[in-house]
Amino acid sequence: MGIIGLLIVVVIIVVIIVFIVNQRSGNNYENDVVIPEGKTCEAVRAGENNLKIMNNVENKIVNVRLTGGILGLLFSSPQTKLDNAIKDANAKGWRVRQVIPAVSGNIFLWLLRLILLVVTLLLFTTANGFYIVLERDK
Repeated sequence: MGIIGLLIVVVIIVVIIVFIVNQRSGNNYENDVVIPEGKTCEAVRAGENNLKIMNNVENKIVNVRLTGGILGLLFSSPQTKLDNAIKDANAKGWRVRQVIPAVSGNIFLWLLRLILLVVTLLLFTTANGFYIVLERDK
């Protein structure tokens, strides 16, 4: 019973450390995708459905990551994470163009998340988040 108890305590400590690190750096916006100059476009809906190149607009995609499990249920709110990401972007001059749920149909990702949830005794796993499409004038 001593080795099993020690293993459970180690797993709980590792999960708490991973959760704290994820909370602090989980939405580091320095790794966001910025579409290069000359490649940005905006749909023109006035009469035609063609695409028009807009050289004075920059686009950016932000990945908002969410956590699952008991720790995610207790300490992580999707609304708060989205609010914080949008406030961060607005402070840097970006406007929200669209919010897209990051739904994954990947069976291997689903199995990995299930295994992670079982290994951490239902405390922690990754979850589907959101993609925020941003734009700003150059």
